[in-house]
Amino acid sequence: DFTLLRRIVIESVLATDMAKHFETLSRFKAAINYTENPNETAKTLEAPIYAESVADRSARVVSMFLKAADIGHAGKPLEITRRMTIRIHMEFFAQGEEERELGLPISPLCDRNEVNVAGSQVGFLHHLVIPLYKAVHFFVTSDEFLNDCLNRLEANLSHWQSSNPCVCTDDIPDKRSSCDSTVASRGVFPQEQIVKLINGFE
Repeated sequence: DFTLLRRIVIESVLATDMAKHFETLSRFKAAINYTENPNETAKTLEAPIYAESVADRSARVVSMFLKAADIGHAGKPLEITRRMTIRIHMEFFAQGEEERELGLPISPLCDRNEVNVAGSQVGFLHHLVIPLYKAVHFFVTSDEFLNDCLNRLEANLSHWQSSNPCVCTDDIPDKRSSCDSTVASRGVFPQEQIVKLINGFE
């Protein structure tokens, strides 16, 4: 049904808006009778989500899964997480530099002179990513999900909390010079290369 598919796509994309993260996650937890205590048998067919229409339930579940995928780089093997962390902070710092040049207030996490990359990753994992993945795992109850995602997230969190994290602020290159060989050797693709890969060019 095209109407349902269109609704699911729109709602899923909107759910990735981090400004609504806690609201979206809170509603999902309420819908599945989420509890932190594994000894409580709250997840039953009486959970509110099972009383929803198929359309409503489909939209809610797909939205949460896409949201998890959207921030899922934090739960990848460390080398992938490292590359993605560099890439994301390149974008943040480029925005901050532009805001500085325009005389605008610098957005949170965008000031190269103030951001502690490892500290920001600890907060990101602890407050945003891991709680969301715990809720998804509560809903799907999959050993593979536990081993491949949650355990990896916890391991990555421990790494970022360590005294020698894999990325610090000095490792983040200036995006405006991101096409040089140093950046490429770090595993961060220049934007032009990404576009070519997406379009199928070598």
